[in-house]
This record gives sequence, C-alpha cells and structure tokens, in this order.
Amino acid sequence: MNQPLAYVHPGAKIAKNVVIEPFTTIHNNVVIGEGTWIGSNVTIMEGARIGKNCNIFPGSVILQSLKI
Repeated sequence: MNQPLAYVHPGAKIAKNVVIEPFTTIHNNVVIGEGTWIGSNVTIMEGARIGKNCNIFPGSVILQSLKI
C-alpha cells in the first residue's frame, strides 16, 4: 500500500493488502476492506465505506452514501 504519490488521511482505515495507485486521495473517516485495488487519480471522500476485494477504476470519485 505504501504509495508515496498518493495522499491517505491518517484517520482512514486501510486493510492489509490494499493496492493504492499514484495520485489517489483518500479522506478522513474512510474504511477500505482487504484485497481492494484502487486505480490512479481516484478520490474517496470522507465517510465512504468500501468492502473487500473491490476494484475502483482510475478517475473515480467515491462519495459517502446518504441515508434518506
């Protein structure tokens, strides 16, 4: 996971063996499950929850889901 060209907020919880590609930004209060691959230039906004073994493709923006 240790990608020097990505920004991961210290308050994010990243599981083992998550791959984070360059130029990705992960905000505070984000949880990412093990085995997930996150492509380059992805933004994951505060409060998002991502399960295990997911693929997030380059250029994606992930928002927290809203409960209505």
